Amino acid sequence: HRSFLADFFNGSFPGSFARGADFQTNPETGDGRTNGSFASLAGLEEALESGDADLIDLAIRRILMGHALIASFGGIPLLYMGDEIGLLNDDSYLADPERAEDGRWMHRPAMDWAATEAAEGPAARIREGTKAIMAARKGCAQLASDMPTRIVDLGHPAVFAFARLGEDRTVLCLFNFTEREHRVALAAAGLDGAGPLRDVLTGHVAEPQDGHVVLPPS
Repeated sequence: HRSFLADFFNGSFPGSFARGADFQTNPETGDGRTNGSFASLAGLEEALESGDADLIDLAIRRILMGHALIASFGGIPLLYMGDEIGLLNDDSYLADPERAEDGRWMHRPAMDWAATEAAEGPAARIREGTKAIMAARKGCAQLASDMPTRIVDLGHPAVFAFARLGEDRTVLCLFNFTEREHRVALAAAGLDGAGPLRDVLTGHVAEPQDGHVVLPPS
């Protein structure tokens, strides 16, 4: 599995959307790590090069899902500089003899300050989406760093789930890691018979559909 992850995120695995590079690989054990910015590993670099609006939208969804996971799993959320605006890989370090031997400079670009104020485009969408995620976390007591986190096994290979166990209620966090819509049975999440569900991120309230909640692609 570790080998698969390395191949997927360096872009060599068939169908991969990632643009990363191997780092500190061990050919004897197959162990390895990956360099690359979050946005490039999540497919935004490839999507922008393709010019495909649907792929760009999907990559942005994937990035924001990652930020939501960081914000909700527990502890103190940590975003690497530039992740909040979707900075891509920077290969300019290769032209600098003092940095060229350390591939980690790939994800240490100069900050794009103009992108932090852009009114539209991927950077603006990621920035505003990240701000909304962090605001939702701040406003939800169950997502505080000292609240327990319990992994929930849904028996669903595409969806990662966990519960944040607040004193007055539990918040269920669902993450669809695929490019397709999925339905999750509420019974599997321990919510069978629950009434309307409120999305902490959007505030939207929806009735379950035949005992299921529908997760959009990411």
